[in-house]
Amino acid sequence: MAIALDATSSGSGVVGTTITVAHTCAANAFLTITVCVNFGDSINTVKYDGTSLTLVVDNSVANGVSQIWVLDTPTSGTHNIVITKTNNAPCGFG
Repeated sequence: MAIALDATSSGSGVVGTTITVAHTCAANAFLTITVCVNFGDSINTVKYDGTSLTLVVDNSVANGVSQIWVLDTPTSGTHNIVITKTNNAPCGFG
């Protein structure tokens, strides 16, 4: 089976402790989400259609944190990605 890009969703400078964005997944997809936050903030959960993603990379640097979260075979169709974090500081995701 070939690997192909299905759809993308992203945001930057997003402020809030809960960030929600609609995203569409095809059947039998593999969902990957990268989230970056300022140092002092932390990501609590990343969910798609209410299902928690698994944290696979957690990289802290001097001015922030970058994380990669994954979900194998998410529910197909358009559903919300919900990112919850500790502070109200801006973040980026994609």
